[in-house]
Amino acid sequence: MDNCYLTGQPMLADPKDDNVKLSYQTTFDDITYQINICKHCLEQLIKNKKDFPKYYPIIQSMLANNVFGKADEKVFHWNRDDVATDALDKSIILENEITSGMYPRTPKEKIDGLLYELYQIPTYSGEFATFDEIGEKNLWRKWYFANPDEFRFYVNALVDQNLIFLDAVADFFSSSFRFTYTGLLKYIELFNEGYASNICFIAMAFGSETMMIRQAIKEAIVKTGYIPHIIDEQNLPSDKTINDEIIAGLRKCKFCIADFSYHRNGVYFEAGFALGQKKPVIYSCMKEEFAKAHFDIKPLQHIIYDTPDELRDKLISKIQAWID
Repeated sequence: MDNCYLTGQPMLADPKDDNVKLSYQTTFDDITYQINICKHCLEQLIKNKKDFPKYYPIIQSMLANNVFGKADEKVFHWNRDDVATDALDKSIILENEITSGMYPRTPKEKIDGLLYELYQIPTYSGEFATFDEIGEKNLWRKWYFANPDEFRFYVNALVDQNLIFLDAVADFFSSSFRFTYTGLLKYIELFNEGYASNICFIAMAFGSETMMIRQAIKEAIVKTGYIPHIIDEQNLPSDKTINDEIIAGLRKCKFCIADFSYHRNGVYFEAGFALGQKKPVIYSCMKEEFAKAHFDIKPLQHIIYDTPDELRDKLISKIQAWID
């Protein structure tokens, strides 16, 4: 019996082969995951076997964070070559998730993300808390660290920068920590950059033909506990231009929803700006409009929909699965 092709973890039984996909279960952190993988794409993974293991920790973390939604009901593909447009909602395009997925890649992103996560644990400023108080098994994986050693390295980096004080014990995950005043100021800085924001920037075409789409997007955002930010509903200061307000909104948002129906150039710019800030972007498009999309965005995983109600329901699921 082999290990899982995507995570490197043990399979629980030999794969089932239906000539289109392989299906099997794998387990880590006492959780069992159902994996369905396209056989044609699997050939590419096996061909690149020497390179692919570096992605194991990333995919494990994505599974642990439910990034893929109901992954057991979907099929993993390496790229979009063999995926029809009407099958995108039931497919996970690994190449896109790995290259454009919103997870910490650089040391700065990892340490900022860790600072943000640790801030959520104490109940008041100056309180001592422990890493295991959130009750998550192997939380280092949930926070996109490759292993416990990497997690310890970044915790110690926070100590070295005087952002937290650590009262370390033999069982590191039971160690006590508290934020320093400098650490609290650093967190506020991150909040102002949008990292800890509860705002979602909406990029879309404006007009009577998209009013129902607009309402569906706003309902999904509010339903999931976020605040919609849409440029033509903002009170624009007299000394600010629309472009100023767009940039300011993108800077302070946590994530962006970009609906490409009717293909306004501004949507392409706003989605690109959000990506440049390493912020999550959820792409959507009406099914009848997707064929007209620019080739640069077609490979990205979109929510394809027929009706505004369908868009709202799919957005709620995507936000709940993908935005932390």
